[in-house]
Amino acid sequence: MPDTSNVKSFELKNPAWYRVRFFAGDEQSQDGIATMVLLKFAYPDNSEIWDRCAYGEKALWKLKAFKSAMGLADTDRDWKTVIGNELYVKVIIEEWKDDKGEQRENNKIQRYMSVEKYESTIGVKEKKVIPADDDSTLPF
Repeated sequence: MPDTSNVKSFELKNPAWYRVRFFAGDEQSQDGIATMVLLKFAYPDNSEIWDRCAYGEKALWKLKAFKSAMGLADTDRDWKTVIGNELYVKVIIEEWKDDKGEQRENNKIQRYMSVEKYESTIGVKEKKVIPADDDSTLPF
Protein backbone atom coordinates (compact mmCIF):
# COMPACT_ATOMS: atom_id res chain seq x y z
CA MET A 1 0.00 0.00 0.00
CA PRO A 2 1.22 3.54 -0.73
CA ASP A 3 2.08 6.04 2.00
CA THR A 4 -0.88 8.39 2.45
CA SER A 5 0.56 10.66 5.14
CA ASN A 6 0.71 13.65 2.77
CA VAL A 7 -2.73 13.07 1.21
CA LYS A 8 -5.46 15.56 2.05
CA SER A 9 -8.78 14.16 3.23
CA PHE A 10 -11.77 14.39 0.90
CA GLU A 11 -13.58 17.72 1.19
CA LEU A 12 -16.82 18.68 -0.51
CA LYS A 13 -16.74 21.91 -2.49
CA ASN A 14 -19.61 24.33 -1.99
CA PRO A 15 -22.14 24.37 -4.83
CA ALA A 16 -20.90 27.09 -7.19
CA TRP A 17 -19.34 27.86 -10.56
CA TYR A 18 -15.59 27.13 -10.52
CA ARG A 19 -12.86 27.88 -13.02
CA VAL A 20 -10.99 24.61 -13.56
CA ARG A 21 -8.22 23.23 -15.76
CA PHE A 22 -8.88 20.16 -17.92
CA PHE A 23 -5.95 17.78 -17.46
CA ALA A 24 -6.98 14.31 -18.70
CA GLY A 25 -9.57 12.28 -20.52
CA ASP A 26 -9.71 8.50 -20.45
CA GLU A 27 -12.03 6.57 -22.70
CA GLN A 28 -13.62 3.62 -20.94
CA SER A 29 -15.00 0.53 -22.62
CA GLN A 30 -17.01 -2.56 -21.92
CA ASP A 31 -16.60 -5.71 -23.98
CA GLY A 32 -14.24 -3.83 -26.30
CA ILE A 33 -16.78 -1.09 -27.09
CA ALA A 34 -16.16 2.49 -25.97
CA THR A 35 -19.02 3.43 -23.65
CA MET A 36 -17.93 6.69 -21.98
CA VAL A 37 -15.14 9.14 -21.36
CA LEU A 38 -13.82 10.03 -17.91
CA LEU A 39 -12.92 13.73 -17.88
CA LYS A 40 -10.57 15.03 -15.18
CA PHE A 41 -10.33 18.63 -13.99
CA ALA A 42 -8.18 20.45 -11.42
CA TYR A 43 -9.39 23.30 -9.22
CA PRO A 44 -6.99 26.21 -8.56
CA ASP A 45 -5.98 24.50 -5.28
CA ASN A 46 -5.04 21.38 -7.35
CA SER A 47 -7.83 19.27 -5.87
CA GLU A 48 -9.70 17.37 -8.57
CA ILE A 49 -13.18 16.70 -9.84
CA TRP A 50 -13.98 14.06 -12.43
CA ASP A 51 -16.96 13.65 -14.71
CA ARG A 52 -18.16 10.71 -16.76
CA CYS A 53 -19.84 11.43 -20.09
CA ALA A 54 -21.68 8.40 -21.42
CA TYR A 55 -21.86 7.72 -25.15
CA GLY A 56 -25.53 6.74 -25.04
CA GLU A 57 -27.77 8.75 -27.35
CA LYS A 58 -29.75 10.33 -24.49
CA ALA A 59 -26.59 11.30 -22.59
CA LEU A 60 -24.48 12.84 -25.36
CA TRP A 61 -25.77 16.33 -24.50
CA LYS A 62 -23.23 16.51 -21.67
CA LEU A 63 -20.29 15.61 -23.93
CA LYS A 64 -21.58 18.17 -26.45
CA ALA A 65 -21.60 20.82 -23.70
CA PHE A 66 -18.02 19.92 -22.71
CA LYS A 67 -16.87 20.16 -26.33
CA SER A 68 -18.58 23.52 -26.77
CA ALA A 69 -17.03 24.91 -23.58
CA MET A 70 -13.58 23.79 -24.75
CA GLY A 71 -14.00 25.20 -28.26
CA LEU A 72 -14.14 21.79 -29.93
CA ALA A 73 -16.41 21.08 -32.89
CA ASP A 74 -19.11 18.43 -32.53
CA THR A 75 -17.11 16.25 -34.92
CA ASP A 76 -13.84 16.50 -32.91
CA ARG A 77 -12.91 13.19 -31.32
CA ASP A 78 -9.56 14.10 -29.74
CA TRP A 79 -9.72 15.88 -26.38
CA LYS A 80 -5.92 15.76 -26.08
CA THR A 81 -5.71 18.99 -28.08
CA VAL A 82 -7.36 20.93 -25.23
CA ILE A 83 -5.54 19.43 -22.25
CA GLY A 84 -4.40 22.31 -20.05
CA ASN A 85 -7.20 24.64 -21.16
CA GLU A 86 -9.55 26.20 -18.62
CA LEU A 87 -13.32 26.38 -18.45
CA TYR A 88 -16.03 26.93 -15.86
CA VAL A 89 -18.00 24.08 -14.32
CA LYS A 90 -21.13 24.31 -12.23
CA VAL A 91 -20.54 22.03 -9.26
CA ILE A 92 -23.40 20.69 -7.18
CA ILE A 93 -23.63 18.33 -4.23
CA GLU A 94 -25.21 15.00 -5.08
CA GLU A 95 -26.71 12.92 -2.27
CA TRP A 96 -26.91 9.14 -2.52
CA LYS A 97 -27.11 6.04 -0.36
CA ASP A 98 -24.38 3.44 -0.25
CA ASP A 99 -25.04 -0.31 -0.25
CA LYS A 100 -25.49 -0.18 3.55
CA GLY A 101 -28.21 2.46 3.20
CA GLU A 102 -26.05 5.24 4.65
CA GLN A 103 -26.45 8.75 3.26
CA ARG A 104 -23.41 10.00 1.30
CA GLU A 105 -22.54 13.19 -0.55
CA ASN A 106 -20.15 13.99 -3.35
CA ASN A 107 -19.56 16.78 -5.82
CA LYS A 108 -20.87 16.46 -9.35
CA ILE A 109 -20.44 18.62 -12.44
CA GLN A 110 -23.83 19.79 -13.61
CA ARG A 111 -22.86 22.19 -16.42
CA TYR A 112 -19.91 23.35 -18.51
CA MET A 113 -19.25 26.83 -19.86
CA SER A 114 -16.34 28.42 -21.69
CA VAL A 115 -14.34 31.08 -19.88
CA GLU A 116 -15.35 33.67 -22.48
CA LYS A 117 -19.07 32.90 -22.30
CA TYR A 118 -19.08 32.74 -18.51
CA GLU A 119 -17.23 36.00 -18.05
CA SER A 120 -19.24 37.88 -20.66
CA THR A 121 -22.61 36.42 -19.61
CA ILE A 122 -22.29 36.73 -15.87
CA GLY A 123 -20.01 39.76 -16.05
CA VAL A 124 -17.24 38.36 -13.90
CA LYS A 125 -13.80 39.59 -14.91
CA GLU A 126 -11.85 38.23 -11.94
CA LYS A 127 -11.48 34.67 -10.66
CA LYS A 128 -14.43 34.63 -8.32
CA VAL A 129 -16.87 31.89 -7.31
CA ILE A 130 -20.55 32.46 -8.09
CA PRO A 131 -23.13 30.43 -6.11
CA ALA A 132 -24.40 27.51 -8.20
CA ASP A 133 -28.04 28.43 -7.65
CA ASP A 134 -27.52 31.94 -9.09
CA ASP A 135 -28.56 31.38 -12.70
CA SER A 136 -30.51 34.63 -12.82
CA THR A 137 -28.09 36.30 -15.25
CA LEU A 138 -27.68 33.36 -17.62
CA PRO A 139 -29.43 33.61 -21.00
CA PHE A 140 -30.73 30.01 -20.87
